[in-house]
Order: sequence, then structure tokens, then C-alpha cells
Amino acid sequence: MGWLGLATVLCVLLGLSTGPDGSIGLSEALGWIRSKTIGGPIDPNVDLILGQLRAPRVVLALMVGICLGLSGAIMQALFSNPLAEPYVTGVAAGAALGAVATVSLGVNISIAGIDAMGIGGFLGASLVSALVYRLARQEGRLSPTTLLLIGIAIGGIAQALTSWFALQLGPNQLRTALDWLMGSLALATWSQNLSMAPALVLGLLAMALSGRLLNVLSQGLETAGTLGIDVVTMQRWLLLTATFLTAASVAACGIVAFVGLLAPHIARSIYGPDHRILLPSSAALGAIIVVCADIVARSALPGAELRLSVTTGILGGLFLLRAAVLGRLDR
Repeated sequence: MGWLGLATVLCVLLGLSTGPDGSIGLSEALGWIRSKTIGGPIDPNVDLILGQLRAPRVVLALMVGICLGLSGAIMQALFSNPLAEPYVTGVAAGAALGAVATVSLGVNISIAGIDAMGIGGFLGASLVSALVYRLARQEGRLSPTTLLLIGIAIGGIAQALTSWFALQLGPNQLRTALDWLMGSLALATWSQNLSMAPALVLGLLAMALSGRLLNVLSQGLETAGTLGIDVVTMQRWLLLTATFLTAASVAACGIVAFVGLLAPHIARSIYGPDHRILLPSSAALGAIIVVCADIVARSALPGAELRLSVTTGILGGLFLLRAAVLGRLDR
């Protein structure tokens, strides 16, 4: 796991060194970090760009990546399905519906640095996921297969409603909604990062407490029950945790595709199926993926910026193609 920590540090330094102002590179980033930790003089312009623009963006990328990586690992364990990912319970469709409906209805509020679309996305993701969970419960038990099917069905309905709301938008409103739906860290602020803190704390607690339980659950529901584990309660709370982590990430930066699928897959191929190791490694890899994707988004096109889901979507698509060709999707 040591190399993951080193890779994360290197990604953070690269993120701080990347931006449209080419005069602020690695040496300036290192100097800024040194001045903030042990003191020393610093150029006000460097402090402004790194402290108010790049650093909040990198920190938010780390937090979103950790939450999505953890959520993906939990989802894949709960559903015993390597293709499960954080948006499978309707989170993405609900978030899109909430965000676009907010724009269409002209809602204009802001809470803790999260704008109206972010708030609408969080509420939409949470409500749709709650509905999917409620419908999937049968005789007090939660069927992963039923939940997946209901998630697809409710997600389809949410997508249809999203399209209807989108048709009511003007050109500028539609562009704003599409930009958000494709994910971006461009407007990251320290207050926005603070609003992500509860989700991050919850994710770290889940990572610390659920590794052994998920190992038992992977042996089968009957086995877990015979060992005295309340399977239904565990499924409920882990699913709610994974949904909250994803909804908080969506509220902070929009929809970021494939991270929750990629990070656990890569971690499992390196470290194996033990969730005591898989959960923290998925969190670290999720952070690395989002930070690197944001670096590519900022630097791929001179004078322009890609959206996060463009870079993560291409990466995820290539990964799935490779896995399918090599026959590794069932592992």
C-alpha cells in the first residue's frame, strides 16, 4: 500500500503544478507548501492562485475520488457483482433529474458553498435511491438482483423526466446543466470542500469498520447469518452509506463516470479480495484517478477545459473493453 501513498502525493504535486498560468510550476508549488507548513515568504500572486484556485480543486478531487472508490467497492461486495458501481441504485439518474429540474424551475439557493444544481442533484439522488431501496425490499429482505433491476427501471423513468425538463430550458440554461452533468471541479472552493467533510468522515468510518463484515458477506448470505450477523441491517446501512457518499460527490462536482467501477477493479487485481485491504486501496485509487483525470481535463486542450466525465469515461470504456477481451469481468 506504500506505493499508493507515494502516488497520491505525486498526483497532488502535479495537480498543484498544472494550470493555465505556466509560470507557477512544481518549484513554486513546493515553495508554497513549505511556506504554509513551516513559514517563510511567498509571492502574493502564487498564494492567490495556489491557495484559492488550485489547492481547493485538488483537495476536492481527492475527497470525491475517495468517496466514489469506497462506494464502488461496497456496492460490488453487496451485490456480488464486479460490474456494480455507485450509480447503479439510480443515484446518477436521480441526480440528473434533481439538477435539471432545479434549473428549469428557476431555484436559486446556495448552502455551504453548494449551488442550487448541486443541492438539487443531492436531493434527487437521495430520493430516487430511497425509492429504489424501498421497492426492492421484499418480506423484510433486500434482494441485490431485485434492487439492480428496480434501479434500472426507476433510473429510466428519471432519465425520461430529465429529458422533459431539459426541453424546457433555454440555450444558456441547457449549457449550464450539461456542464454540471458531465462533472467539473472548476468552481471548487474551501467552503465546498468543508461541505464534503461529513461524507468523507462517514466513508472512513465505513472503511475501518466494514472490511471484515464484507469478507463474511462475500461467503454468502446464509454463511453470514449462521455467524450471527444481521445481514439485512448490514446491507441496509452499507447501501445507505454508499449512496450518501455518491450523492455528496455528485452535489460537489456533478456526475463523474466510472471511478467507482475502475478503482475497486484495479485494487482487486493488485491486492486480492480481502476487503480490509480492498476498501482503503479502492479509496486511494479513486483519489488518484479523479486527480489525474482533472489534470488531463485542465491541460489536454489549450485554452479550454474538458469535463471530468469525458476523461474518466474514456478511461473506463478502454478498461472495460480490455477486461472484456481478456475475459476478466467475472473475476
